[in-house]
Parts: sequence; C-alpha cells; structure tokens
Amino acid sequence: MTKRADGQLERDRVERWLQTLELQHYATPRSDLRIMSSFRITDLAYRGLPDQSRQPQGSVQVTHPWASVFAAYRPTTVTGGLGPNGASSGPDSTRGTTITSRAQETVLTGQIAPPQWPRLDVAWTRRHRNPDAMTKEETGTSRTARMSWTNDHLNLYGGMGDQQAIRAGIDAGTTQRTANAGGSLHLSPSRTTNMDLAYDLNDSRAGQPGRSYGSSRGHSASLNAGWRPGTLVSGSGSWLWRRAESRGPQTTRSEDHEGSAQLSIDPAGPLRLMAASGARTVRTTAGQRLATSVSGVASLDGRVRPGWNGLAAFTHVTNWAPGLRPWSIEAVRAGSQIVVVRGLECAADAQVSTSDDTTLRDVSTTTEANARLRMTPWKAFTLGWNGRLSRAGGAVLRGNASAARTSAFDVRWRPFGRFELTGTTASTVARGGIYTTTRSASGRWQPHPSAQIVADWSKNNDIRALTGSQTVNGREVWSLHVLALVTRKLQVDAAAGVADRGSERENRQGTLTLTWAFGR
Repeated sequence: MTKRADGQLERDRVERWLQTLELQHYATPRSDLRIMSSFRITDLAYRGLPDQSRQPQGSVQVTHPWASVFAAYRPTTVTGGLGPNGASSGPDSTRGTTITSRAQETVLTGQIAPPQWPRLDVAWTRRHRNPDAMTKEETGTSRTARMSWTNDHLNLYGGMGDQQAIRAGIDAGTTQRTANAGGSLHLSPSRTTNMDLAYDLNDSRAGQPGRSYGSSRGHSASLNAGWRPGTLVSGSGSWLWRRAESRGPQTTRSEDHEGSAQLSIDPAGPLRLMAASGARTVRTTAGQRLATSVSGVASLDGRVRPGWNGLAAFTHVTNWAPGLRPWSIEAVRAGSQIVVVRGLECAADAQVSTSDDTTLRDVSTTTEANARLRMTPWKAFTLGWNGRLSRAGGAVLRGNASAARTSAFDVRWRPFGRFELTGTTASTVARGGIYTTTRSASGRWQPHPSAQIVADWSKNNDIRALTGSQTVNGREVWSLHVLALVTRKLQVDAAAGVADRGSERENRQGTLTLTWAFGR
C-alpha cells in the first residue's frame, strides 16, 4: 500500500518474475563408476523495483560401489532497495539507495567403505559473506568425520566435528567442537530369546578458548530383551540409563533410569491379554525418586459374522508418583465395521477414558468418537461422509466448553475413463466454539496418454493473522496445471493460479517449466 498526498492508501501492484535454468549430465565411464553433474541458475526480479537476486549453483558427484565424492558451489547475489526508514519489502518509489550483498557456499563430502573394512564419512562446508554497507565480512567453516564398522552382531562407531567463525577479519576460534563414540551388540542366547545392548558417549564444547568456554558430556546405555517360547506367550523388557554433565560457570549433573516389562498372551482367536509394568526417575524438591506404574489390556478383535468386524478393549493403568496419592486411568473402546450391502459400508469407533488424578480437576472424563459412511451406487461414483467428536469434562455428556466436532462430505465421479471430478466440504467446531468451513473441488482430464490437465478450487473461512495486527477472514484459491510430454525428450509443465480474486489481497502466479533430455 502507498500513501497518497491526500492521505488515502492506494493499493499497489507487485509483479515478480522468477526464472530458473537447469542442466544435468549423467555418464558411466565404467560399469561400476557413475558421474553426475548439474548446473542451475535462478533469477528473481520485481518489475519497477531494484530488488533482485541471482543464485547459480553447480555440483558434481562421482560414485563407486565402495566410495563416493560430492562437491557443490553456490554463489548468491542479492540486491535490495532502502527507503527513508530502512529496508522495505513493498513497492516504495522513494527507495533510491540500493545495497548488494554477496555470499558463497562450498560443500565437499565423501565416503569410502571397502568390503569388510570400516566406513569413513567426511564433510567440509564453508560459507562466506562479502562486506557491504550494512554488514561486515563473515566466514564460517564446519567439518565432520565419522568412522563405523559393523557385522551381523556388533556395531562400532566414532566421530568428531567442529565449527569455526571469523567475523570482520577477527578469528573467533573454534566456537563448537563435538565428539561421540559408541556401539551396539545383538545377542541370541537361545532360539527363543534375544538381547540388544547399546552405549553412546557424547562430548561437546562451545565458546571462545581462553574466555567463556562451556562443555557438556552425556552417557546413555540401553538394554532390550525379548522372549517368545511359543505362539501363545511372549514377553519383552527394556532399560534405559542416561547421565548428563555440564561444565561452565555452573556445573550440573543428572542421572535418569527408565525400565519396563511386558507380558502378552495371544491365544488362537480374537482374545488378547497384555500386562505391563514400568518405572522411571522423577525429580522432586526432596531429590530424585522413582515413579512406577502397572497396566493391563484385554481386547477382542475379529469377525462377528460375514461382512461384520468388531473390536472391544478395556485398559487399566495405576500410577504411583512421589508426593502424590496413587491414581488410576481406565479406558473402554468399542468399534465396528459393517458391509451393509454391496457398495454400502459403515464404520464407527468410540472410546471413553476416566482418571481420578486430582491435578486434572474438572477434566476427568474424555470421550472420542468417530463414524464413517461410504456409498458406491455404481462403479464410477462414490459418496462418503465422516464425523468426529471429542469431548473432555467431568462426565461423558458434559464437556465444560471443551468439545470439538468435525464433519465432512466427499464425492468422486468419473463420467468417462480419463475424466474425474472430486469435491469435499467440511465443517469444524473447535474447542471454544470457533466454527470454520472448507470447500474444495478438483477436475482431472487426460485427453491423451502424454497430456494431463488439472483444475483446483478451494475456499475456507479460516481466520489468519498477517503482519502487525491485521487479520484475514477466509481465503479462495483457483489453479490450473497442464503437464504434457511433447516428444520423448521434451516435457512442458505449466501452471497458473489466483488467490483472493477481486480483493485487495489478490495474488496471481504463473509457472512454466521446460525439460529437455538431450544426448543418447
């Protein structure tokens, strides 16, 4: 918007042009050697404005069954205009001063992994920004290296990396350095038992050497075990240990444990039973304590009769936490899916859970329900509906203003083989009573096996916040997309769209992409 001499705001037109040219090359000098290279240049400009940018990028990659190298270089040039109040993104004609900033990025990566030997991965990245009227010269470099070795049972790894920054010619030193090492071991003591052990060590240092320098170190170890003597009973267990230590102006240390055990009974048929127990470390004012829980699940899942599948489940959980009385959570779930007649099916699912946790106060009961209906009166036409309800409060039918519901209709029609129409309409009432609607329609036509046309429309009344305190109520978008394979090596991809047509927020966009594959 531009302010006229009489104080009125006048809507400005912003026209943006984006052009991209990309070339790719692929060669195989040997059956086990591949060379891929690409070059891309992207230009962005605004009509009548000094703002513009250019971003060329080149890369090359050489791959072998046990080694690969990748290199890329990307220089960027951005020009922007300045007005009386500094940088501006709008079409302000008073921006007589322009500033051009230039930056470069170089990336080198590689890996080597001969058969039966450890694998080595390395990476080096350098980012540089030239000085301009607003910023000083900056250079940043990051390096990483990692070596790993694995076989059927044992996996070992170790790595290190650092980042360095130089601003205005002053070396800030190694601002961050990390190292990690660890491994995992898979054991099978018997045919019915397996175990997995893992350990990881991380060390990190950040800051300027000789000044403020902080470091942290972390250890983690885990044990996972499984036991299945037959098809009826199975069990599993896990244990996780973490220790963290930070050193600096204030040294802190923490240690956590977490474990669980589970037993499942799965007889032949729809019945399934499961019992579990767990414990984890919690921190209180009195120090570290253990919080424990036990749970049980019983479920029935299977065919009730031909064309009808049902589900029923009951869950109970009891928790013990330091400083609180024990509390329980119970949940009951039931679901059904029925094929009424050929071309008509419906499904419904509902769950009610309750908790006597005094910290939840008025949210002690939660209800979740959803239903779905699908009709196909004939092969080329499908109509569907689905709804969802969520309610939380002191009882099943009392939501305490914490209810939300959604319903949606969708239709799909294919009048003839290569033409298809789809449409949806949905409404949502969120918690707090906010009502929103969304409608969309799409048409897809394939007049030829090598050509396709897609048209889309959507409209909603969602309230969106823009810059400042301005809000927008609703949005409407039209788009058209055409994709055609002109020849075996030439492809045309064109798209056009308009958003909020006829309003002061109208936005038009067009894209044209030509892809030409040349060579043998």
